[in-house]
Amino acid sequence: MDLIGTIVIAALRILEYTLIARIIMSWIPIPKDNQVVSQIVNVIYQITEPLLAPIRRGIEKLLKGQSMMIDFSPIVVFLIIQFLKNMMLNSMR
Repeated sequence: MDLIGTIVIAALRILEYTLIARIIMSWIPIPKDNQVVSQIVNVIYQITEPLLAPIRRGIEKLLKGQSMMIDFSPIVVFLIIQFLKNMMLNSMR
């Protein structure tokens, strides 16, 4: 269980860093003419969007269709990741 737990925790950390990169990318303009940068941006979006989209839709349902000024889905995903990491760390003890 230690090896599998360590791998899962490492994957969750990578996911956290990818989510942080996604958040930072939303704040700065990304040049579209650089093909390498565009590919990196696409990979980050492909990794994070399947996690963020369902949570974003769930938050919109809770707000009954009202639009959000701020996207809170990354915060919710961070909380879920922290919960999973804590569960893994507690089960490894």
